[in-house]
Amino acid sequence: MKSIALPLLVSTLILGGCASTTHTINITPTPEVSMNTLTNDKVIDIKVLSSFEGKIGEINTGIGEHADILLSPTSKGDVKAALVEGLKKLGFKPELGGQPPASLTVTISKLSYTTAKKVLKTEATLDYSLSLELKAKNKTYRANYVSQKVDEYGSLPTQEEVQEAMSELSSDTVSRLLNDPNVILLLQK
Repeated sequence: MKSIALPLLVSTLILGGCASTTHTINITPTPEVSMNTLTNDKVIDIKVLSSFEGKIGEINTGIGEHADILLSPTSKGDVKAALVEGLKKLGFKPELGGQPPASLTVTISKLSYTTAKKVLKTEATLDYSLSLELKAKNKTYRANYVSQKVDEYGSLPTQEEVQEAMSELSSDTVSRLLNDPNVILLLQK
């Protein structure tokens, strides 16, 4: 009995560690800005651009687990919604004001989830970057906001854990954009 149990146990562990799945994530930033009473005198035209669709990375763990990380098609719209929400918290009313509008164009310039095996641990590097072009008051302001996070884990993280980590990273990045004093200066009345 003992001679059968050991190979069965080893086979179960090997097969259990070879899981393969797909994590489709929706990156939903929740920016942190202070409530304020800023005002704008021009409509704020907000555009979010991204060339990222589908696979943004993969996870390969030290114990043989694998997951492809796919981006939900609604993520670009969620970034725009977060920008609008953040501007409103600051006191701006993006849909109200005169013409010509202020043009706020945000491009998701980097979005990745990469892993490296470290014996039985896996190190994940999450990258999220935004490029901004703001045209207002006959001026153009360009800036880049870059965020990176490194996680370590022993087994395959769940879809929810990956989504939460990427959403947290995007929240930090969008918050920095909204709190940029140059952005506020060009948008306010």
